[in-house]
Amino acid sequence: EWRAIYEAEVNFCQKLVALLEEGECFLSLQPVYDMSGRELLYSEALLRFSGKGARVNIQRAITSFERTGQIRLIDRYVVNAVIDRLQQDSTSVIACNISAMSFNCDFWWESALRSLKNNPDIANRLIIELTEGAMVENPAAFLKFANKIKSLGVRFALDDFGAGMPRAAIISVFT
Repeated sequence: EWRAIYEAEVNFCQKLVALLEEGECFLSLQPVYDMSGRELLYSEALLRFSGKGARVNIQRAITSFERTGQIRLIDRYVVNAVIDRLQQDSTSVIACNISAMSFNCDFWWESALRSLKNNPDIANRLIIELTEGAMVENPAAFLKFANKIKSLGVRFALDDFGAGMPRAAIISVFT
């Protein structure tokens, strides 16, 4: 039974990756206000799939990508798309959700890291929101990636803090 569930999730993810490759997705910007609701703090970029006339449950998609280990592909796509958006609009501040599974400073992130290093203004207007879904499996790799991004000027936030796993052990990275 577990195999059938896993295969169904992999197939679901493959269909979404095909939509991604076909350009059938977009970033929807959602405003984030201060507690009073008066001051716009930034916009949060949320990935939406628009292809083939089907509505995609994004939470199911993210969960499936995390369970199958493919979330890093989606997270890199979103970060690069947000960097592109920040290059086009020099006044915007945009946050994007990233899974803890993606916090790994390796060659997959080279182009995004190089772009942020070469464009400190963009790095200063990017906020990475750590999602609540996945556990931090390798704390050393997590901290190395978080510190690298932070050293470039990127800010951090905790997405839906308190809704998922406790994060007391890693909060110091965000201060």
